[in-house]
Amino acid sequence: MDLTPGSLLERGKYRIIETLGLGGFGITYLAEQVMAERKVCIKEFFPKEYYNRDANGCSISLGSQGSAKIMETFKAKFIKEAKTIAKFDHTNIIHIHDVFEENGTAYYVMEYVEGESLSAVVKRRGALGEAAAVGYIRQVADALSYIHEQRIMHLDVKPGNVMLRSRDDRAILIDFGLSKHYDADSGEATSTSPVGVSHGFAPMEQYKSGGVKEFSPATDIYSLGATLYYLVTGLVPPEAADVSDEGLPALPVHLSQGVRTAIERSMADKRKARPQSIDDFLKLLDDNTPEVVAIPTPKPTPSPVSAPVSAPVDDKTSVAASAPVADERTVVGAPAPKAQPTPQPKKEWVPKYAVDKPKKSGETKKKSKWWMWLLIVAVVGGITYYMYGKTKIYYTTSDGKMVQLGDEFDAWIVSHTYENGQGVVEFYGNVTTIRNGAFSHCDNLTSVTIPNSVTTIGGAAFYNCNNLTNVTIPNSVTTIGNNAFYGCSSLTSVTIPNSVTTIGNSAFSHCDNLTSVTIPDSVTTIGYKAFYDCGSLTSVTIPDSVTTIGEYAFCGCSKLLDDTKKKIREINPNAL
Repeated sequence: MDLTPGSLLERGKYRIIETLGLGGFGITYLAEQVMAERKVCIKEFFPKEYYNRDANGCSISLGSQGSAKIMETFKAKFIKEAKTIAKFDHTNIIHIHDVFEENGTAYYVMEYVEGESLSAVVKRRGALGEAAAVGYIRQVADALSYIHEQRIMHLDVKPGNVMLRSRDDRAILIDFGLSKHYDADSGEATSTSPVGVSHGFAPMEQYKSGGVKEFSPATDIYSLGATLYYLVTGLVPPEAADVSDEGLPALPVHLSQGVRTAIERSMADKRKARPQSIDDFLKLLDDNTPEVVAIPTPKPTPSPVSAPVSAPVDDKTSVAASAPVADERTVVGAPAPKAQPTPQPKKEWVPKYAVDKPKKSGETKKKSKWWMWLLIVAVVGGITYYMYGKTKIYYTTSDGKMVQLGDEFDAWIVSHTYENGQGVVEFYGNVTTIRNGAFSHCDNLTSVTIPNSVTTIGGAAFYNCNNLTNVTIPNSVTTIGNNAFYGCSSLTSVTIPNSVTTIGNSAFSHCDNLTSVTIPDSVTTIGYKAFYDCGSLTSVTIPDSVTTIGEYAFCGCSKLLDDTKKKIREINPNAL
């Protein structure tokens, strides 16, 4: 369905490298701007329910002419919005370089943001700490404020549409595929967008026909609040209908009042109850006035007149009585509610990976002694663990310096040194998984010895380690994850141990100098683009145990022997 790698667009100006994502109305590719020698992203207008790719692999056509008119309307809208976004000049909004029509459809060319989405970060690390989450949300809010000033609504704000650029950790708002431009005078939309919502992040009005025909920043603000909810809880918010019926689940207790109020107000069912502008949203976010609950003053105990006793001062009671604080969840101007019994608070949920832990209430002496004994046991256990349960990873670099590791290991790093020409990373306990990005972009890494305790080399574990020439993979490893050695252009040979059953998608993609690979009989699956564009690969044996080879797994491996190519085609003709 998507363009094959190597396809050329705009008279050879752009060359497709790989497919990054498939959506309902478009396909996004990683490509090269040939003359400029730089990577770009290209979005192709391709409503998959209506279009088919022709036999030539490039041109597309409608599956039914009955939909021709509406598809032309949507394509014109695609081009118009691309031209509008191309005029944007904001540090937190994706830049568009080019727009053109070809192959019976339309394309626009964007900057390539090297990094990962907020969604991917949370899936990998769990909920973010409040400071980090709010920092990213402020950047997205600034981008939304900019487009709202131009009467444009994004209508698809969500963690997956916010990229974090690796080189400066800047949040970049992407994917304006559902955006609408509104007339400055009438306030009504000037174009028709394809229908689409992101469940959990879209408000009720986006589910209704004509629900966003008029300009209202409050719609994007709902999605912004839902995105903040996701960042600080690690959970996708309930759908808008569930929020309307049951309200939001209890938020983590460690959150500041400003963050709690910003989420609750932004995700209100009614548009009018939400902040009406980004400035209003930021004011809620900045308001850290503590929520004060009035405590009834007990009736004083009668005292002899001759011996009056001064009543003790209760700080909370005094503040509440002398300076009432408005309930942040009450709409200004609403009639004062009748006094109600104090509701029992819901049990608060605290995300497993939250950085900021809630403060505990005071402990009794008995509990303190209990915790003291637990601490002593933990210390003794830690010393034992240190003495008998340590793991080491050894490596070398081209410049004789330590590499900057990620923190994606399932054991705690206790020390990291580089002496006598070798780096040593020491862990408490056994490392069984080298997770996503652990050694990613360690450009000077030349060799690594993976310990015998490791069973899984995770996605992008050694991504773009350009100088890595030697890696020792132990027999304990069963899975080599997606993109594990992507772009390790200095690797010349790899011996995959006979314990591995799965070689993940793009696991060795773009290893330009890889000449030989030993694939053992234990392997059953070679993933999508596993050895894509390994142009020097000549020696590889496909064992009979392999039953699955993904699309384009050996595409661009032009030097493979004919017998090997034949074996690959027998399993999957599209693998080459």
